Amino acid sequence: MKIINLLFGALVSLFFISCEGPQGPPGLNGFDGRDGVDGQDGINILGKVVDIEGTFSASNDYSIFYEFPQNIEVFETDVVLV
Repeated sequence: MKIINLLFGALVSLFFISCEGPQGPPGLNGFDGRDGVDGQDGINILGKVVDIEGTFSASNDYSIFYEFPQNIEVFETDVVLV
C-alpha cells in the first residue's frame, strides 16, 4: 500500500509541476545556417593538424625547435596544443 501511495503521490506532483502557467514569450531569432549564396554560414571553425617528428636527446638539449610554415595562419585568439 505504501508503494501505491508513493507512486500516486509522485504522479500527482509531476502533473502539478508540469502544468503551470501560460506559455512564455518566444526567444530571439537565430542564424539559419546557410545564406543561400555559397552554402556557408560565415563561420569557419575547422582546425589544422600538423605532425612533426623529432628526437629528444642530449645533443639537442632535449628540445625540438619548430617554425610554423607561412601557409598556416595563427590568430591571436588561437591555441596551439603540443
